[in-house]
Amino acid sequence: MKNNNFFILTAVIFFGCSKSNNPVIPDKTVLPQAITRYYSMYHLISYRNFSFDSSQHLVRIYVRQNDTLDVIAPDVEVDSGTYLLDLDPVTYLPRGYRLDYKKGYQGAQSYVETHLLYYNSQKQLIKDSGLMALPGQNPNPVTKYYTYLGATTLCNSFWNGAPFFRDTIITSNGNVNYYSTNYSDGNGGWTNQFRGTMTYSTAQNPLYSTDLSNNLGAFLLIEGIDDFISKNLSNNNGINWVTGSNGKVTSGAAPNGDYVTYSY
Repeated sequence: MKNNNFFILTAVIFFGCSKSNNPVIPDKTVLPQAITRYYSMYHLISYRNFSFDSSQHLVRIYVRQNDTLDVIAPDVEVDSGTYLLDLDPVTYLPRGYRLDYKKGYQGAQSYVETHLLYYNSQKQLIKDSGLMALPGQNPNPVTKYYTYLGATTLCNSFWNGAPFFRDTIITSNGNVNYYSTNYSDGNGGWTNQFRGTMTYSTAQNPLYSTDLSNNLGAFLLIEGIDDFISKNLSNNNGINWVTGSNGKVTSGAAPNGDYVTYSY
């Protein structure tokens, strides 16, 4: 879904297996259940809803974006999708997910994909394998490989067995300070689609938790869902963050009319 959600991915950046018989309770008891982001320049609004089980493990992600200025359609385009995560009953890491996604322009078809997830000994995601030839599902889902080199995370995506996208995430002081994405030109070369550096406020990122950042942070960012890696919120566009009575950031507004709200 990353390529369908590229604008949200870049806007999020600038907007600011050992086993145990005991349940692992993550440090995310106050993570937001919903996020709304509005981008005034593009008249685009995006929604993210998160569902957790009784032990606060992430089990479902719903994404939607309304684009009133899309050049493909003469009216409002609505893209939406749902990730259903299948948790391992021992490690509580997602061992796979089902993605139901629909592109919103007229005549668009919904599609379904099933993916398996694999981790290294540090419980970091290293492979997101799209299953092929499942009846009624996308016959050629993308498979991604993640590599961790200190502060740098690389993601190489393959479609139909050929290189598709290559993403690079670099962190500094606990925050994503550089991101780039390149797509294959089909002839062994790469064309840059986006690169950028970020600055940060002192406001704490309400999506950050040590386990999600470590396990799925790169996946959630590259999929265009949101930034679960950074400990702080970006202030690239001059956004002013507001903290609620729960001690968490509840909203933010920028001089250009952009805004974000977090619901708990």
